[in-house]
Amino acid sequence: MKVERRLGTPLHHQIYLILREAILSGRHPAGEPLPPEEALTRMFDVSRITVRRALESLDRADLIERRQGRGTYVRADALPAPLRMPITSVFKSMEAFGKHTEARVIEFGYETASPQVQEMLGVGAVPVQRAVRVRFRKDRPIAHLTTWVPEEVGRSFTESDLATLPLYRLMRRAGRFYARGDQSISATLADPIVAKRLDTKVGSPLIELRRQVFDQEDRAVEYLEFLASPENFQFRMSLDGPDLSPAEVQPE
Repeated sequence: MKVERRLGTPLHHQIYLILREAILSGRHPAGEPLPPEEALTRMFDVSRITVRRALESLDRADLIERRQGRGTYVRADALPAPLRMPITSVFKSMEAFGKHTEARVIEFGYETASPQVQEMLGVGAVPVQRAVRVRFRKDRPIAHLTTWVPEEVGRSFTESDLATLPLYRLMRRAGRFYARGDQSISATLADPIVAKRLDTKVGSPLIELRRQVFDQEDRAVEYLEFLASPENFQFRMSLDGPDLSPAEVQPE
């Protein structure tokens, strides 16, 4: 494995990113040793000082620990385990996600629906409630959520309600029960505002989920934009049943 000298990114930082990804993905499990410095210099075809600088960056990120005379090991508490949401039962996942995280409301108010929100909620250029929350787990920002709901629904709860109760529960309280939804999962890059809120770098890759939710009368009651770093969040899909058919994939 060789690093790319023409990229303009320092070699030690490239190695840091490669090893960091290997640790976070589990290819180098917690508590296990990393290859010794000499092996890493051969693996990446770089000098030992370059490898040491990469290891110093991993050490500062609390991903490894140096054990005198024994080598370098992946820290057992390198990062909290990624929160996994079973995608097969989205609405049950909402409840599980709420139990394992804490919401902090960043923005809350009413604005004229943009063309995209008009389409997703089936409304005209009318006021809708827009709320931005960041969900934390153990004081670590996990996800950035922006929701839009029709004004008549939004007026049934306050900003403080949204900080203490999941949106789907507030919907139930208002007599709107989630019946179905459409969602897509893609990827995007962190803009300066989201990067600051998620404690990541501008331009970092993010999971992007967009969800349109309908109530029992088939009225659109919520449009959600969900952003999360793949370092801290994963979607897991369970497949079971006697007659499995491949999901339909539609290219953009």
